[in-house]
Amino acid sequence: MKSLEILELSQKLALSIFVIGAYGKKRMHDKMSSVMEYMRKLQFPWTTSTYNNVIEAFADVGDAKNMEYTFDQMRAEDMKADTKTFCCVINGYANAGLFHKVISSVQLAAKFEIPENTSLYKAVISACAKADDLVEMERVFKQMKDKQCLPDSRTYSIMVEAYRKEGMNDKIYYLEQEKQKMIANGALSD
Repeated sequence: MKSLEILELSQKLALSIFVIGAYGKKRMHDKMSSVMEYMRKLQFPWTTSTYNNVIEAFADVGDAKNMEYTFDQMRAEDMKADTKTFCCVINGYANAGLFHKVISSVQLAAKFEIPENTSLYKAVISACAKADDLVEMERVFKQMKDKQCLPDSRTYSIMVEAYRKEGMNDKIYYLEQEKQKMIANGALSD
């Protein structure tokens, strides 16, 4: 009977996490708050995944205040932040136009020993593109490659769109050539 109760609890938790994410994507924060309150009332254990979904929902709409509050709450409960957490926070600051906070988030990620992987670099590159800071975007892209971290198709798409916005067709051509070489070498799937 005990294992059945655990299974039911984990299914309810998974469903609640999914529903929080769905409400967040639809910008239905009142419904999201209701589900969060329901989880607290039933004493569902909050996991990194739960916090990430809530942080992501606020980040997607650029609600830095609630995103920061949730992140601080996560840290107060000694929940370990992961790469997704920091990608969401970086995205949230970029969406809120708080680009100066992107840098401090990257520094905090390093302090927490979050691996510098494709996802983290992609989030920073995207933030630079949103800020129209193409010099910093290029610097981060170079650093990414210097650290043997392979860009993915989405990374290239972000950069191409940033260059397209500025009419920098020579840069787009160079990126497309680089991307095709990586595909030919099997280092990137199209």
